[in-house]
Amino acid sequence: MLTHKDTIAYSLVTGVVGFIIFFAVGSHSKSGTLGMVALALFLLASAVWFVRLNPKGVWYAGALLNLPTWAIFMGPADPGQFRLYLKGLLACVVAAYAGALIGARLARSKPQPN
Repeated sequence: MLTHKDTIAYSLVTGVVGFIIFFAVGSHSKSGTLGMVALALFLLASAVWFVRLNPKGVWYAGALLNLPTWAIFMGPADPGQFRLYLKGLLACVVAAYAGALIGARLARSKPQPN
């Protein structure tokens, strides 16, 4: 079981790692869209894992996973491509909160120790 402090710290660090994954996949495939898909899937899996270990983190894990990505993306956002950035970032938010809800459901259904 994770504590709230652990979940907060791990979520923020994992958000930075997700941003690195976005750039690695995006630059390797030369497609920002594939990078965004990889980031969304990574955030979904991370949120499931964090919330499964700390079910009370369902309310904030998704936001904290996305916080580093939003902070880094909003600085150099090109005004001409802002709508594209926003669509990708909103997909990441939806994926992270979907993962949080899945993780909460899995945590509720796992057998309790005696």
